[in-house]
Parts: sequence; structure tokens; C-alpha cells
Amino acid sequence: MSATGSINAAGFNKFIGSFTVNGVKRNVSGNLSDSIQSWQCSQATLDYESVGHNTSTRDFSGTIGTDEISLTFTNGPTIKGTLDQKLTLATSVMGSATWESD
Repeated sequence: MSATGSINAAGFNKFIGSFTVNGVKRNVSGNLSDSIQSWQCSQATLDYESVGHNTSTRDFSGTIGTDEISLTFTNGPTIKGTLDQKLTLATSVMGSATWESD
């Protein structure tokens, strides 16, 4: 299954995102292992096997930049998309993120 939404930097090592999953707005906020320049992806795709995978706090790893974001959560879901503006460098990241319903 997949859902569309957006995800963007919320400071140098944090991010926030929002996706509509089965008609319900799901918000995700996370901490990145490294500080990176500001970024935004207004057309992101969340791929998942079960709505239950988009709950609670989950670890992830991935890459942000130079022109794409790709995050893979340890329990399966992925967030991917093209950044609105290209970054100077691609950065490998990891961390944890919390999912909540709006």
C-alpha cells in the first residue's frame, strides 16, 4: 500500500512529515543522526504493508540529498521522494521517528 504526503527539515537534525493513510492523516516526526542543510519534499510517497507499521516510535536509515530522500524503517515502511531543491551533498542518516494520528 502507499500514501502521498510531504516531509521536510525542522531544524538541522530533525524532520516532520504528514501522509494520508486510509483517509486518516498520519504525522511523523524524527531525529537525524547528523545535521544537514534545510530540505523539503512536498511530493513524498510512504510505502507500507500494514497500517500498524505506521505507529509508535520506529528506527530508520537512509539518505537525504542530493536530489532525493529515501528512508527505510526497520519494520518495513519506506518514505521516498524528490527534493524540492537539490542539496549540495547527499548525507547518509539514521535515527528514530514517532508516528501519530492527527
